[in-house]
Amino acid sequence: MIGLLVVFFGGRAFVGGGANLLSDNLRVTITHIVQLAYVATAYAYVLMTARRATQDLAPVARQARQWQAMADRAGTHSR
Repeated sequence: MIGLLVVFFGGRAFVGGGANLLSDNLRVTITHIVQLAYVATAYAYVLMTARRATQDLAPVARQARQWQAMADRAGTHSR
């Protein structure tokens, strides 16, 4: 978060102030930083929750033929 604020102020110094007030730009920048942090945190939480739910269901679902493949894929990122 601090790095993104440094980029904001550094970019503002190189490009110039512009017509907008600093407080307006800063407010928008902080809003975008918070949204970006939320999206990353929510995605990590979903991955953790999917892995935990798969482990909780393992004793019941072991009879399914494709269970091991589903269990291995749950909670992982494609990259």
